[in-house]
Amino acid sequence: MRKLELFGDDYESNAPKTHYNGARGIIHSAGKIVLLHYALMNHYTLPGGQIEPNEDAKTALHREILEETGYQIKAVEPVLELTEHFTDSIWNHHFFYAEIASEQAPVAYTDAEKTYGISLHTYTPYDALALLSEHVGDDPYSSNIMTREFLGLSEAIAYMSQAKIL
Repeated sequence: MRKLELFGDDYESNAPKTHYNGARGIIHSAGKIVLLHYALMNHYTLPGGQIEPNEDAKTALHREILEETGYQIKAVEPVLELTEHFTDSIWNHHFFYAEIASEQAPVAYTDAEKTYGISLHTYTPYDALALLSEHVGDDPYSSNIMTREFLGLSEAIAYMSQAKIL
């Protein structure tokens, strides 16, 4: 597993920071990768979310994937730990390669998630990379978010190539 650190342009090392931890999945099935589109911000992400207190990254990944996609997953392998440093926060993201283990269950988005207009899409790995690198979202943070997802997906593709999955 690779580890990367990114620093925001306005990063100040002495400023107080809030720490966030998240787990994101590169879900591979039948040659496709699952991405979520957030209509409100018009950007794409890999499924995943925040790690809850007293929860490890893999447990959070399974929970978040089920909540956001309706899929149970298997063959979970860590591919990237990405730490983003901003002036007011540090975001530590754990990216995992995963495969679908079950039929899709109904997804029950929270009211907050419903306001985002989340929809699930599948793309070939290379089409997903192109989308994450070329798409321009409407939110000021869309570029950072999709760059983060691009790095996670890139590492997963490297893993899949080495494991002869692709």
